[in-house]
Formats: sequence, structure tokens, C-alpha cells
Amino acid sequence: TLKNTIKQKDDVLEIVVHDLRGPIANIKEMTWQIENSADKEVEYNTYLPLIQESCANAEMVINDLIAIAKIKNIEEPINT
Repeated sequence: TLKNTIKQKDDVLEIVVHDLRGPIANIKEMTWQIENSADKEVEYNTYLPLIQESCANAEMVINDLIAIAKIKNIEEPINT
């Protein structure tokens, strides 16, 4: 039913938002550390790989969401 579809969508979006908050919070914290460090080069070298990893994690979540949306569209085509 439509109510179940909306509930499923809301559940997926809630999970996606939760899963994206982690990488984004990590990136914010690490960039803050770099900006406020006395030795920016050391901080940059320390945090850059972690920032790249957090970006990759966020990108994975977004790609998973896109894949789910494509599957849903195949399973339940929108009538126009």
C-alpha cells in the first residue's frame, strides 16, 4: 500500500541520514583540527587519509541509496 511504501522510504531516509552524519562529523572535526593546529603540516598529513576515508564512506552511503532507488523504480514503476 501507499502507506507502507511511504513508511519504508522514511525508514531508509532515516538510516541514510544517520549513516551520513558520522562521516560528515568526522570531516568537520578533522578539518577543525587542521585549522587550529600549530603544526598544520603534521595535522594535514595525519588527517588527510582519514578525511579521504570519511568521504569514501559517505559516497558509499549515497551510492547505496541511489542503487536502492533504482531497484525500487524497477520493482514499482511509477504510473504516469
